Amino acid sequence: MTNLIEQYFDTYKFWEFIQPAKNEYIELRLRPVFEIWQKKKEFFTQVENFKRENPEIITRKGVQFFIKDVKQLERFMLWNDGWFMENVRVFYGLSKRVKTKGEIGGGYKFIRNVEIIFFDIDKKDHTTIEDWEAQFLDIFVEGITKYLQRFGLIYPTIIHSGAGRHLLYKIKKTKISDAKKRWYKSFVNMLAKQIQFMVPDSSYELDVISDFTRVFGLPGSMNVKRKKRVTILHYDDRINEKFKLRSKKEVKYTGTKSSIETPEIKKSLEWALMTHPNLPKGSVHTILLFALKLLLKEKGVEDWKNYENEMNAVRKSTHILNPQYGTESKNWHPGICINWCKEHEEWCQKNNINYHDYHNL
Repeated sequence: MTNLIEQYFDTYKFWEFIQPAKNEYIELRLRPVFEIWQKKKEFFTQVENFKRENPEIITRKGVQFFIKDVKQLERFMLWNDGWFMENVRVFYGLSKRVKTKGEIGGGYKFIRNVEIIFFDIDKKDHTTIEDWEAQFLDIFVEGITKYLQRFGLIYPTIIHSGAGRHLLYKIKKTKISDAKKRWYKSFVNMLAKQIQFMVPDSSYELDVISDFTRVFGLPGSMNVKRKKRVTILHYDDRINEKFKLRSKKEVKYTGTKSSIETPEIKKSLEWALMTHPNLPKGSVHTILLFALKLLLKEKGVEDWKNYENEMNAVRKSTHILNPQYGTESKNWHPGICINWCKEHEEWCQKNNINYHDYHNL
């Protein structure tokens, strides 16, 4: 038992950072990797046995546990010689969960306040970071922490996620609202673009993660996918007094009343290009994705997430298609895609992309 407690020292230490108030809970979420799903009977047997022996711990869907004190956390950690911590990816909710009408879960319905601002840093290609690459990653992280100081974020806790790095900053408890969620999304998007602009050739990036329901890997547990333990690299429990979540009004896009008749989204050149699985790399995000976002904005499309999901499914990508980001003061025009096609004439001919009459809408 003593060896296990020493092994999970980072988990005990991290509890000081995330511990909930009396009426709050920390969500622990299990995410079995493929190898465990091959033994899923054993996994669910472990869950059911744990639930039976710990009835005071709230469980949901067999993969969510809601912990309210360090004793309950310890029971979870040390269960069956640390079976969950060693065999399953264990995540924690960055925002505390509360009961609503007697129920509890991981969605926004069960989150009232924000106390942690978070950032995820990883390789751009999301491959495993080898030991020799870690020093370059940490240099990149140090640069980001210095950049974030201008926004009042000065006391980072840095976690080795088993893959990349998690940056966590404590702020004053702030009541969450739709306006604050919109502002934080735009803030993280702005940061990601600025960092990409400043170090365009870096192998690492700041992921565009801004959802306050987000879960991150629990320090002390094994990242069984990467076969590395999640560890605390730097710990700081101080509050960032100067950083405040702001509010952003909801913007309804109704188009810019262009004199050119706009095409239907799925009949447009923009859509044909961005959903082509063999599209050449290099200018997809800066030109073609931007052109499609402008068309969505022009058409006043509100269900853009459906287009985003369909496009990414074809391209096997994770592009963001929200028309309200990065399109301020810019209007749609067919010439953006036409010019791109002219520069890639050979590829267009090979793939039957006919753009020559696109301007005659």
